[in-house]
Parts: sequence; structure tokens; C-alpha cells
Amino acid sequence: MASAPTDTPAAAAATTVVAPLRARESPHELAARVLVTVLSVLGTAMTALAAFEYASGRVNELSGQRLMIALGMLAAAALGQGLRRTGRPRAASTVTLVVSVLTLAFHAMQVGLGVHTMSLVATCLAITLGGGLAGNGAAWLLTGLYLLAVGLLASMEARGVIPGQAAPLHVTLGDRLVAHALIATTALLAALLINRILGAALRKALDEEARLSRLVQAAQNWEWEADVRFRVTHLSDSFDALSGKKREEFLRLGEPGGATLVRDADFPMLLADIRARRPYRDRVNCFRTADGELLWALSSGEPVFDDDGTHIGWRGISHNITAERLARQEHQRTADMLDRLVRASPDAICVARLEDGRILLVNAGFVQLVGRSKSEVLGRSGHGLGLWADHHEAARLREALADGGMVRDFRTVLHLAGGRWRDVLLSAASFDWDGQPVAVIVTRDITDNERARIEGDAILDNAGVGIALTRGQGFERVNAQWRELFGGAELNLADPAPALPTPEAICAAPQSFERDVLRPGGRRITVHFTARALPETLASRLALDRGESQGERAAHATIWVAEDVTERRRQEGELQAAKQQAEAASHAKSAFLATMSHEIRTPLNGVLGLARLLQQADPADLQREKYLAHLVGAAESLNEIVSNVLDLSKIEAGHLELEKIEFDLHALAQASFEGCAALGRERGLDMQVKLAPDLPRLVIGDPLRVRQILANFLVNALKFTERGGILLTIEAAGPGRIYLAVRDSGIGVPTELQARLFRPFAQADDSTTRRFGGTGLGLSICRELAMRMDGRVGVDSDGHSGSSFWAELALPTALTVDDTATRKRIPLPPRYPLAGQRLLVAEDNPVNRLIITALLQRLGAEVVEAEDGEQAITIARAQSQRLDAVLMDLHMPKVDGLKATALLRADPTTAHLPIHAFTAAVLDQERQAALDAGMNGFIAKPVAEAEVIRVLGRH
Repeated sequence: MASAPTDTPAAAAATTVVAPLRARESPHELAARVLVTVLSVLGTAMTALAAFEYASGRVNELSGQRLMIALGMLAAAALGQGLRRTGRPRAASTVTLVVSVLTLAFHAMQVGLGVHTMSLVATCLAITLGGGLAGNGAAWLLTGLYLLAVGLLASMEARGVIPGQAAPLHVTLGDRLVAHALIATTALLAALLINRILGAALRKALDEEARLSRLVQAAQNWEWEADVRFRVTHLSDSFDALSGKKREEFLRLGEPGGATLVRDADFPMLLADIRARRPYRDRVNCFRTADGELLWALSSGEPVFDDDGTHIGWRGISHNITAERLARQEHQRTADMLDRLVRASPDAICVARLEDGRILLVNAGFVQLVGRSKSEVLGRSGHGLGLWADHHEAARLREALADGGMVRDFRTVLHLAGGRWRDVLLSAASFDWDGQPVAVIVTRDITDNERARIEGDAILDNAGVGIALTRGQGFERVNAQWRELFGGAELNLADPAPALPTPEAICAAPQSFERDVLRPGGRRITVHFTARALPETLASRLALDRGESQGERAAHATIWVAEDVTERRRQEGELQAAKQQAEAASHAKSAFLATMSHEIRTPLNGVLGLARLLQQADPADLQREKYLAHLVGAAESLNEIVSNVLDLSKIEAGHLELEKIEFDLHALAQASFEGCAALGRERGLDMQVKLAPDLPRLVIGDPLRVRQILANFLVNALKFTERGGILLTIEAAGPGRIYLAVRDSGIGVPTELQARLFRPFAQADDSTTRRFGGTGLGLSICRELAMRMDGRVGVDSDGHSGSSFWAELALPTALTVDDTATRKRIPLPPRYPLAGQRLLVAEDNPVNRLIITALLQRLGAEVVEAEDGEQAITIARAQSQRLDAVLMDLHMPKVDGLKATALLRADPTTAHLPIHAFTAAVLDQERQAALDAGMNGFIAKPVAEAEVIRVLGRH
């Protein structure tokens, strides 16, 4: 089978396009198609004639009769066509003829002639056709139907239903019936005879076709047919079994989803035959299926012409040669590969006769090894060339080949031209070459390996560290230092033993690691191992010493170097511990200084600034009271920070002493709670306290420290809760012990950070200090105080929806206690020089913002205030042309000063504005961070008037 590719034009096969070869039809299908076609043509012609007569006014008595017969024929053709389409051709022929007979009978009755109607005689043609085309059954059915119709017509004529025409013609009804019987009998006999003749001829043709098909299949061939465009129209049923492919896919050759013809070296010859419309024989065609598989076929084909000599298609046979083609390709690939391997191999390869050792073939490596030209070598034996120093070794090699047919890694010495000698390994195999026994001999030069062996022995024997040569899981050789370290070749790893790297891993990449090893005496040592793949020369030497093959010698060979680093690691550990302690101390010092610098200088700035305002002015009583209130608040904040630092230093030094006096626990709890509840309620929080009914009122302990723990927990809850509520609960936790807890609905504490909260200067993360302030000392002091009260502290939180800080304290039941006083805050006022300047002050602390605003206004400046970095950015962008400078605090909520500065510098409308840092952070790294962010200057808190004038006086 063959087919032109999908992109081949029609002209490539023939200059005239003819309808494709018709697919094979069964005799019944052919009969049904012929009957339907004939009746359709006759019916259409008679209908057209009747229509013409009606249209031209030439209507006569026969016009209506013709139209009726024509419609009956068209109805019979339509029924037959319908049955054909459903795959029932024999029924189609029978029904077509039956309807035709009924139409003629109805016509005879309609015209009134009855059995005298001449058209009834045409029924014999239907009977004859029925037998010949639809079979004997159809002939009998039509004969019976014809006789039944004649009988009915005769009966109707006898009863006067129809007039009939017998009298005028002097023919009796009986005579007509006898004539019809004779006609029917004659037609039936003719039908039976024709059917027998046609059946015999058809069986003979089918038998011949089956015989030819069996012959084709016996030869493992399939038949095919194609149209003039070489599109496949027929494939024999044996195609799937013979080709291993799908017949439907090849019937759509060249179409989407079908197979395609590969344009290989054989394609042009096939195309030339197709264009010339000449028979071709044994053409190789390659096809590719839809899933990419290939099918090679050996095809023969010939063009098909009709009786007029018109080319109507192609037919031929094909044979599956895929297996042979693939085998030939594989053989060719193998031959090519072997040829290339021999030519490219660095080893010396030759083929020699076993009988006399004469060399028949050599490669370039052999010529290079022996130092002679190819012409000098071919036709001579190894003895003739003087290669064998010991003739007995040559004899041993021949005997080994004779016994086993193969020799691997036969070690010997070859003497070469110029007096040279080389250590070599020979591998040989015998085979039959054109009827004579020969051997292919591969010679590898190992002289350099031998030299490397001597050098390697010297390295191993004199190394100051342990060295082991291994292969796979076994030790091949170890030096004296290795034995001294481990008492032998084997390693005894400490239990539980970490897995050693596998030989495969070591060969893939060098490994360096340490293991604790138990020496035979029981002493534990730390050994540093370095392992890498063994160099090829040493690997070859190990294999050669063991008499192993070339292929086995480099199988996962490794070299290990072991050094006792026990003392070194001990010293390094001590140094590392000392370094870590020093770094921890340095880090703690830096963290302490950074936190304290910010936390102390912020309230200190408020104290000093408000004091100076009060000192330099005589404000009204209301303004003075406001300043004094702020001044007191700032002083209290400073005092609280200093107190916390002193408390922590006392605790760590062991100098903190706790009182043991009677106090009213209920009153202390209520007073501590109310001190914070007012602020919470102002912010819209639900503030509640619950004291358990069994909670003792009078207990013995240190009321100041209990109040300190409660205050820290409550202040902490207020700081981190923006909505919801705070609940303080206190209950008995056993004899002489109480349990207190502050539950809030704030931001929560992640589980992984909860352990850090009770360490000095620690908060949930680095951003917490900037957002909420604080030194991080409060909770650590609570922990130390609780521990000294024989108690403990902790926190419970799911990490995102509130937290509960709790403490369990030892407070034995006893008598009365003190209460706490509330604190109030006081304020201060302003004065003169930066006349004409409009300044933006970004400061989140209201006291600091009040101080700097008052100071700048007193110096003559117009001040615009911002409570955080986000507001500062908005105001600066809106008033960029009216502002002279910006004072920016570094630590603010939402957007800090560094980020706000970077955003302003990136905005073309605000990039020109001078921006000065205004902060209590005074460390060098913080100053540098401000400059790196784009700030122009740095004003430290507490604010000095002279410094403000110095920095802002330039604008």
C-alpha cells in the first residue's frame, strides 16, 4: 500500500481528476441501487411529461394515467432508497417491485379496463427482475401478488364494479385470465432460470476472489485500492492483523487524525511512478501513525483504467517489512558504532588469526603504541614484530582463548620499537570471521599506573594522618597512622552511630565530616574525615593487585583521610563559648543602651522642655496648669523606667528584699484596677474585675510588689487592646496561694514568641517597641518577683485573638493592707526668633509635640502638627510649597520617620524639603540610618533651643 502525502497536489498523480473507485457492493445492494435508480428516472420522466401536458393544455385521458403511474414509481423508489440506507438492500428490491406491481394493479382498476389493461403485462418484467435481482423468494411473492391482483380485477369486472373491455374485443374474461396465468408462469420460470444462472456466476466470482485473497494473505500481504488522487478507498480485512495498525486510521491516510506518508529516500521514486501512471514493484513506503509509530511496507501497485481508457485509480498489494527494516537499521547502527569505537578508542585494538597470530586489522591506537606504521604491522605476527619478551606468555594467552573464548586483564610487558617497553593489560575474545578463527585483542598501557603506584606507596607510608583506600564497603589498604588511630582498618562509631556517606555519594562529590569514634581501649576521640573518589591511577592499581578486571577496578573506589582533632575541637569549643558569651554581653549592652536611650530621653525631654517653658514665660493659670500636668506625667514615666531598671538590677544582684506584712488583698486589687480602668473606659473598653468569693481578704506579703505585678499586667493589656475589654480575676489556688490573671481581647501573642516575653528587654517582635513603646523590663520583673514569692508567671494566647497573663503567688492568709494613690499630670508654656518660617512637626508623643511646638512658636515660626508618619506625609504633600522644613520623629506608629522620609524624598513635590530628625534615639547607628534615609540634620531630645536655632536658622 502507498499513498501520496497530504500536501501533494492532484496534478502530481494525474492531469485529469476522475471520480474515485466505487467501494465494493454486494449483489443485493447493487440490485437495489439499480431498481431505485431506474424507477426514479422513469417516474421523474413521466411526471415531467404529465406536467408538460397540463401546462400546455394538451391534457388527454392518458395524461392522468401516466401521472398516477409516475407517482407510484417515485413512491416505490423512495421506499426502496429508505430501506437501502438502513442496510437492507434485499428488502429494498422486494418492496420496490411490490409497490410497482400494486401501482399497476391500481391503475388497471382506476381506468376500468381491469384484466384487459395492457400495463398489467409489464408485471412479468417485475417478476423476472425480482427473481434475478432479489432472489427466488421475491419472484414467488411477486407472482402470487400478480395473480391475486388479476383475480380481484376479474371479480370486480364480473360484479360490474368496473366495466372491462372484453366484449368489444371479442375476448372473454376466461380467455384473459388464462393469458395472464400463462404470462405469470412464463415470467416466474424466466426469473428462476435467471436467478440460477446469475447465482452460479456470482458464486464462481466470489470463490475466485476468495481464492486470490487467501493467496495474498498466505503471502502475508494485504490488498488496497486508491482513487486517482491516491487516497485509499479500500483495505483488505487482514490489514490490522498483518500490519499491527488500525485499518480505520489508514483509510484516512493524509487526513487529520489519520496516518501520513513519510518523505524518506524512497519517496521520490514512488512519486515518479504515480505521476507517470505506470505500474511499480517492490517500492518501500514508510508511514507514521497518529501516535507517532512507524510502519514500513513493501508495495506493488498498478493503475486502473475503465473501458474508455480513462484512469480511474490504483490497486495493489503490500507487505509489512517493519521488523526487517528495524533489524537492518539496528544492525547498521551497531556496525557503525563498533567501527567508531574501534577508530576512536585510545586503547590499542587489533584482530589477529589464532592459527599463526598474523595481524589482520589495527586501529590508530595500536599503531601509536607499537611505534610502527600500519603497513609494517598488517600481515605480521606479534613474534615477528618482537612484541613478546616472553614467548610462553603468548602461548598462555592462546591457550586461555582456546579454553574459554575470552581473556580479561591479562597482564604482561610488551617490547616496542626503539628499545622501549610498556606494562600493558590485554583483553581478548575469539570469534569466527569468514570461516577462520580470529581474536580481537584490546591492549591498555598501564605504565603510568605502575609509576603512580610507587608514588602512592610512598605517600601512604610517610603521611602524618590516617589514610585508607576503600572500594564499596570494604577497606583495601590502610597506612600506619590509620591503624594507630583505630587499632585496625575497621571503624567503630559511637552508638548511636550517624550514617557514614555512601561510596556513591563520595564518588559524586567530596565529603568532609566529623564523627566521635571509640578507640579499642574505650577512649572516645573526635576524628575529622575527608573522603573523595580515588584517582584513576590508584584505583587501577588496587584492582590490578587483586587481579580484577578493567571494569571492576574503579567501582566506587574512595580515599579517606582521618585526623584526630579531639584537642583542637576542645580548644575551639572553649573559644567559641567565650566568644558567644562576649557577643551576648555586647548585644545585651547594645540592646540595653538603645532601649534605655529612647525610653529615658523621651520623658526626660518632656520634663526639661516643660520646665524651661515654665521658667521663661508667665503663662496664664490654665496654660500653666496644663504644662505642670504634662511635666508631672513625664516625670512619673521617667521615674517608672528608672525604678524598673533599679528593680531588675537589684533582682539580678540578689539584693531585692520583700516585705512580709498584712494587707487587704481585695482593696489592693480594686485600687490597682481602678487606676487603669478609667483610661480603659475613656477608650471605650469594657473593664471588669472579678474576685472569687473564697478569696481571703487579709494576706501576708509585700503589697508593693503584688501591686507592681498587677499594674504591669493591666498596663500591658491596655497597651495592646484597642477594642473589646479587659478582665482581672483573682481566686484562691490552694492553702496560702492565690491565682491572678488579666485577660484582654487585644492582638494576642504568637506561640513561638511567648517564652521570650519574660526575658529582660524582650517584646513580641522588634516593631512592638516602635508601635507601643516600653522597655520590655516589666514582665521580666514580674517573673522575678513571682519566683521570689514562691510562685510563677505565664501567658496563654492562641496568637491572634487576645491573651491572658497570669501569676500564681504564695500569700498566706492574715490581716489588713494599704491602698495606692492616683497620679496626676501637669503642664507648661512658649516664646520667639524663627520668624517667617512655616515648619511641620511630626511627633507621636503629645508632650514632646507640645514642647517643640511651643518652642518653635516662641521663636517666631508657624507650626503645623502631625501625630504620626502617615499624617506627616499627607500634610507635606498638600503644603509642600508653603513649608520651609520638617521635624521628623524616628519612632512613630503606622509609618515611622525613616520610611516617611524615604517616601517624601521619592515624591518630586516634596523631595526639596529639608527634613531633620527629631528623636530621643542618639546612638551613632541611628544617626547614620537617618542620614541614609535622606534626612538633612539631627535634633536630639531633650530639645536645646540653641540647637534648634542652629539647625533651622539656615532655612
